[in-house]
Amino acid sequence: MLLCTHNLCSLEYAKKVLLIVSCLILISVDFLFFTIFRQDHFHQKFTETVVCLSNDRLSYHNAHGAAAAAADQQNTSTTCATAVGDDPEDQHWITVPRPYGVFEHVSSITYFENKKVRYIWDRNAKEFLKLGGLDREIKCTYFYQQKGLSAEHQRRRQVVYGLNQIVVTVQSVYGILISEVLEPFYIFQIFSLVIWSFDAYYYYASCIVIMSALSLTSSVIQTRRNQKQLRDTVQGTDSVMVYRGEGGGGGGGTGADYYEKVESSQLVPGDIIEVPSFGCIMQCDAVLISGNVIINEAMLTGRFCLCIL
Repeated sequence: MLLCTHNLCSLEYAKKVLLIVSCLILISVDFLFFTIFRQDHFHQKFTETVVCLSNDRLSYHNAHGAAAAAADQQNTSTTCATAVGDDPEDQHWITVPRPYGVFEHVSSITYFENKKVRYIWDRNAKEFLKLGGLDREIKCTYFYQQKGLSAEHQRRRQVVYGLNQIVVTVQSVYGILISEVLEPFYIFQIFSLVIWSFDAYYYYASCIVIMSALSLTSSVIQTRRNQKQLRDTVQGTDSVMVYRGEGGGGGGGTGADYYEKVESSQLVPGDIIEVPSFGCIMQCDAVLISGNVIINEAMLTGRFCLCIL
């Protein structure tokens, strides 16, 4: 289907990408005196849309949002000019990660997502590379030298990394019902209903309708309940105190370092957060750079084991 609607081109100019995942499965069958090994090849294909974010588009949205916020004050033109900014660094609204913990300001990025993983186009390597954070090829001394991120730098990195949350979609009752009806079992039931109706077996056809309706109702209720439970278990946010170093763009305009209370979904790699004395649930992977903490890793290991760091 993709070949019928699109033409082959270089990855740099692609609007759609076709991903082919190949797996080799080794199967062993044990008999009385010998073992037979068999190899099976498994292929998966994914079609993903390539997204391009440019400085012009982000500048327009930021300026448009600032203008709407200032409409009641009749100061639209001044606000728009301030949102775009005259600082040369303000012309680069996007920050992309580079090896060894270096972040580079760029005017545009090209990426696609597959299985909740984002891949960004690298102009030097001429290929899409998996978006990385600060968990690889980083020395421990790097973390002790960090001074925190300002609100502006956090926003730039958030454009690339997105929100720090796991979104679990709960389907509507109508959507679950349609997906259940399209199952082979219910298609067979519909076919049987038509056959028995043509043969004037109306009582038997009525039983099929009642049993299928009860089964569908039970299946829809159970599926929706499971989706809600999964969403409540996985998807959660909390308020955290983030250190705004290097002036941070706040502190009452004094340029002093300060702590800001934000939602955990706004966190990005490089943020310095404060662990409260009464404890909390960590909403991200982090490195301890000051103080001592006691960690309960029961959610990770399944065993109630306290680790002192």
